[in-house]
Amino acid sequence: MKTGEEVGGVDPGEGGREGVVQQGSGSGQSVGGRAPGGTYRRPAPWTGQHEPVSQPCLPLPPRALPTFPGNTRDTHPDGTASKENLVVTNPSPAARCARVERMDRLLLLRVAALLILGRGVRPYSDKTVEIVELVVPESPKVGDDVTLTCRFNLVGNNHRLYTVNWWRGKDQFYTYKGAANNNPKHAYTFRGINVKEEASTEESVVLQDVSEETSGLFKCEVMGEGPSFRTAVANKTMTVVIPPSQVQIFTRPSSNPPVYHIGERIHMNCTARNAKPRADLYWEINNSPVNERDVQPRAGYEDHRGRVTSTLSLSWDPPAYFKDSVARVACHAVVGEHRTTVTKDIYLDPASSAALNHLYASAGCKLSAAWTLLGLASLLLNRRVL
Repeated sequence: MKTGEEVGGVDPGEGGREGVVQQGSGSGQSVGGRAPGGTYRRPAPWTGQHEPVSQPCLPLPPRALPTFPGNTRDTHPDGTASKENLVVTNPSPAARCARVERMDRLLLLRVAALLILGRGVRPYSDKTVEIVELVVPESPKVGDDVTLTCRFNLVGNNHRLYTVNWWRGKDQFYTYKGAANNNPKHAYTFRGINVKEEASTEESVVLQDVSEETSGLFKCEVMGEGPSFRTAVANKTMTVVIPPSQVQIFTRPSSNPPVYHIGERIHMNCTARNAKPRADLYWEINNSPVNERDVQPRAGYEDHRGRVTSTLSLSWDPPAYFKDSVARVACHAVVGEHRTTVTKDIYLDPASSAALNHLYASAGCKLSAAWTLLGLASLLLNRRVL
């Protein structure tokens, strides 16, 4: 043995490099593994890189050598490791290929997950439900059929309808399920609620023969399909009204037809009976509003059912509002969206008109030919009576 030169090793072509490097204590002797035949050779210095192999595998990166069975790290008695006492065993080509294949499979799985999230499955946040319009009549009258409408949009890719629910207060009286359901319509009966199911759809529901008990807060609830179940809600109040059972005009004096004279004040009353809520009354004469100073409101009364009878008075001095000795008086009674109108024609006495004509003529005024003709007709009538 030659001191400091005899070093053994295994030829790399016979399965890889393997050796132990130790520093002698002052002798400068390096000891390696013994090759077959008993001779020692100095191994090539280890550079931290691996020899290329015939298999199509990537080399492992420097300083990132994984731990395989057989790789050990000797330590000093104090528990620290050093390069000098590192025992390195290079993995076989098959092991390195298996390692690379595992990394490739993991990478493919990650890429596939990103593609699925990016293309196939949308996040829940891009699916919403919008109620575009809610139509609930504010004041239908008793006995009407009422249509409630809830128009909506389902926003988002492949966003489908789950249910449309209608409520009055806490009572759910109609449900429409998605188109995939064989029997999508379901109606429920409550006091004042009678659904006309055959005329109802996913956007509208028809209530038959509404009554006072139908009144309340109506809510439309639209829900998209799962798993997000996005929901939108809108509500409006409906009050079923009762128009007056009767609207009448009373004149004083109650002649038929009512005829008035110049200088005689005209008094009229309009009465609307049994309305709920109270009817709003107003006057028109010859299709024109009357002066507010000629109108006097009267006290009404309410019965045990909450129905109100109200009266509005009208008074003025002729010939105001008259046209050709005729005044068409109209009284309008309004409850909610419903108006009831009655009319009555009143007349100005031709004799008083002739007297008025004479009065004006004596003062140097000239009246129209109509007034003159009315005066002559009045004189002829008086002569026949006599």
